[in-house]
This record gives sequence, C-alpha cells and structure tokens, in this order.
Amino acid sequence: MYKAFCEAKALSMVDLLDVNALMVSLPWLIPETQAPIALMGRDFWAYGIHQNMREITALVQYAHEQGLIDRKVAVEELFHPSMFEISKV
Repeated sequence: MYKAFCEAKALSMVDLLDVNALMVSLPWLIPETQAPIALMGRDFWAYGIHQNMREITALVQYAHEQGLIDRKVAVEELFHPSMFEISKV
C-alpha cells in the first residue's frame, strides 16, 4: 500500500509539471507548483517516518508542552516496528 501511495504521488507530480497539456484548469499552475518546490524541495509531501522525523518529534514536543500528553513519547512508541522498514522503500 505504501509503495502504491508513493508511486501515485510521483505520477501526480509528473502531471503537475507537464507544461504540454495541463491536467487541471488552474491558471498559473506551473509557477504555483514550482514555488513550493523552490521553498521545500522536490518532495514537499514527504511520506515515511524517517522523512518526517523532525515533524513527528515537534508534534510530540508540542503535545507535551500543551499538556495533551504527560510525557514525551518516543517515535518508536507511536508506530508499529514494521512501519520503520516500510517507509525506507
């Protein structure tokens, strides 16, 4: 399933950047797609635990600071061990 989502995302990005025949009727599609790429890199919708470690750690920190959780939970406690291997694909 993870591989299918990654492949679907890759295919959609190809469509977004195809200037020969735009896939959607959004004016200025190319500049609107290139702006986040310039700011955040080519994979601005990163999938996977390793790719989002900074964001996951920040969410745990914020939840702890706001009293939503009583301790900072380790990332390994949040996901099944198999998810760490799947997201390396």
